[in-house]
Amino acid sequence: MLKKDISLGGVAELNGVSILRKKKNDEGEIPLEIRAGFRNISDTHIERVQISAKLQDQRDALIEEDVSYDTLPSKSAYIAEPNFWGLKAGKLKNASLVMTASVFVPIDTYSAEASAVLTEDNW
Repeated sequence: MLKKDISLGGVAELNGVSILRKKKNDEGEIPLEIRAGFRNISDTHIERVQISAKLQDQRDALIEEDVSYDTLPSKSAYIAEPNFWGLKAGKLKNASLVMTASVFVPIDTYSAEASAVLTEDNW
């Protein structure tokens, strides 16, 4: 569990992450559920906030990955929920979870204007 706030470029914050490992189901699979809270602290609309989660074995080989994303209007919040299903207990032994939080904001805007002109083209 991560309880402290992390600034994401000064426009958003990651307000904590919690991970829940559930009990084995009838097939012997263990689901992992992740919750990560984002908050837009700016006055601008953020087109995309995302959290990427990679589950790696003890040799850093990728077991599974998931990405959760959404838009984030100004002064609002979002809870991302990447999840892993169908994991066997043997694969989780000594495994690690690597998470990356990203914010996609516009760098620049451009607008163009043109007036229509009637021509005498013969089509």
